[in-house]
Amino acid sequence: METNKDYSAEVMLALRDYFKDLVDDPDAQLHFGKRPSTTEEQMQSFILITCPVRWGDRSAFQKTTIRVNCFVRERANGILPLDKVASLTNAVMAKFPATLEGRFKFSSPVQIHNCVGDGLGFAFSTTHIDLMVLTFDRFKSEENNQSN
Repeated sequence: METNKDYSAEVMLALRDYFKDLVDDPDAQLHFGKRPSTTEEQMQSFILITCPVRWGDRSAFQKTTIRVNCFVRERANGILPLDKVASLTNAVMAKFPATLEGRFKFSSPVQIHNCVGDGLGFAFSTTHIDLMVLTFDRFKSEENNQSN
């Protein structure tokens, strides 16, 4: 049986709580889906989480991939802050593998891009993490429907 429920919002909320210790101001530095404006001068670093890249399975164990980009403002002379990007990326990668809320199982991360400039004043790295969503709530609702 397949499920039609989209767990993206629940995954993002779980990740927001899980990543909040990596940044000084989670409201300003944790972003989901859309990169923030580059006009915010005070922001020296931020994390952008995109989920899902695609849902590959709609059965009891939904599978997808999330993408985590770690951004750090370039130095005034234009030199990429490799050390700061690596430090933030390593902090993200150290949090996995993990299971959040008993249902979101994240694998060990795979770093795709090391450190590149985005042309907008930030250097960033990209990490992909496989995610399996245990959709047991679907079975509970089916049991309730069958008993009625």
